[in-house]
Amino acid sequence: MWTLLHSIFHSSPTVSRGLPLARSVLYTDSYTSTVFTWDKEKAKRNLRTHRIAFETAREAFGDPFQVSIENYCLEGENEQRYAMIAMTGSMILLFVGFADRSSEETETIHIISAKKAERYEEQIYTAHLKNKNH
Repeated sequence: MWTLLHSIFHSSPTVSRGLPLARSVLYTDSYTSTVFTWDKEKAKRNLRTHRIAFETAREAFGDPFQVSIENYCLEGENEQRYAMIAMTGSMILLFVGFADRSSEETETIHIISAKKAERYEEQIYTAHLKNKNH
């Protein structure tokens, strides 16, 4: 589950830690002890554009079958970005962009974008599930 992702992220030397969270909102998921943050204005735009709330995107991190990859690194900000395809508790398959902003004391995930998965992303997720079952 999230522990697997956490260990992958923290083994990478390019992961940014302790960045300021200006214009961000903090949400804590008590089940996983993970703090989720996001920019309030970006969340409003994302809801308008993609009709997915970041609160819904947060659910996807609990999917034990999630598919996550390093996406790109913002050199100027020294922040590694990740992409994830995962199912929410309400059975919506999402594509979520995020950054790991964890420190030694707190596991922090900053959600950047979320949208319903495209057809090819659904195919990636389905293939991943088939491989997990064999």
